[in-house]
Amino acid sequence: MGLANMPFGFYGAAVLITVPQLLAARGVPQPTIAAITATAMIPTFCGFLLAPILDVHFNRRSYAIFFGLLTAALAVLALVSIGHIGRFTALLVGGFLAANLFYNALGGWLGDIVGKGAEGKLGASFTIGNVGGFGAGAISFITLRSRVSMATGCSRNCNTTAIA
Repeated sequence: MGLANMPFGFYGAAVLITVPQLLAARGVPQPTIAAITATAMIPTFCGFLLAPILDVHFNRRSYAIFFGLLTAALAVLALVSIGHIGRFTALLVGGFLAANLFYNALGGWLGDIVGKGAEGKLGASFTIGNVGGFGAGAISFITLRSRVSMATGCSRNCNTTAIA
C-alpha cells in the first residue's frame, strides 16, 4: 500500500535531478540553480506545519487524491514556466508543498486502513515507495532528457535562452 507514495519520490527526482540539468542547459549560473533547488525543497522540512488542515472538512482519501493531482499539475506548469525564474521557483515550491501534503494525507488514510501492528510494514513500504519513485523518476527524466537532446541535435547547452 505504501507504494502509492511513489509520486512523492517522483517529484523529488524532478526537482533534484531534472530541474538542475534543465536550468544548466539554459545557461543559468550554478548559484542560481542551487538557490532554486534549495528553495523548492523548503516544504520537505516545514510542510508538516500545514498538515493539520488535512483534519478539517474532507477525509484523508479526498485530500490524497486532490494533492496528488495538484502535484502533477504544478510540475507541468513549472516546467512550462522554466523561462520565468520567479514563477518557476514558486511553482516548484507549491508542487513540493502539494507533494508533502499528499504524502501526509496518504499516510493518514492508509494508516486508518491497516490493522493494528501493521503500521511498521506500512511505514517501510512508504519508504520503499518514496525511494522507488525517486529512482524511477530519475531514470525516466534522465532518459527522456537525453533522448530529446539527441532527437533535436542539441548538446548540453543547446538552449541558452535568457532567463527573465
